[in-house]
Amino acid sequence: MKDYFELFFQGTCNKKEGIKIRRKSKKAQFASQIFIFILAIVIASLIFLYGYKAITNLTVRTEEISLIRFETQLQTQIRSIATDFGSVKKLELYVPSNHQQVCFVDFKKSPELFGLCQLNHPDYNPIVCDAWTDQTENVFLIPPSPKSIKVPSIDVDDGYLCLRTVNGRIVIRLEGKGKSALISKWDAG
Repeated sequence: MKDYFELFFQGTCNKKEGIKIRRKSKKAQFASQIFIFILAIVIASLIFLYGYKAITNLTVRTEEISLIRFETQLQTQIRSIATDFGSVKKLELYVPSNHQQVCFVDFKKSPELFGLCQLNHPDYNPIVCDAWTDQTENVFLIPPSPKSIKVPSIDVDDGYLCLRTVNGRIVIRLEGKGKSALISKWDAG
């Protein structure tokens, strides 16, 4: 039996010393397991944080691209039809996902004329009124987008037109007026 302990504890002759050595190695193994576990938690947390930031950034970029696509498509279609007097075109625009309404205003007409900027008006929106008065933008997304949209050469019969999005899109009617395009709601009938 003594030979077995000598071989097992690699030359240690005292049975108590051999047991002490073995206990120390179990404590050290337990401490290293805790360290590895904590390190794994920290690394996993960093990976999740990076993934969250990457997905958030991708979502923001997708919204920016959608907004640019919306503006570009609108401007291109208005330019193409504005000079073609009397022609009418149905335009379906996909609106960036978090916007429920699109409003168009005619800078040539005063907001006071239509009462839009009065508090009791059903379409009252202070952002639209401020921009209309300042003439900084004439196409509005509601809720407001971070980028202002100013499309040249648009006319709106009543001075403004607000359309609710349906399945993330709006359908408008464009009519060429020679120098501008008249925007109105598309009536299927």
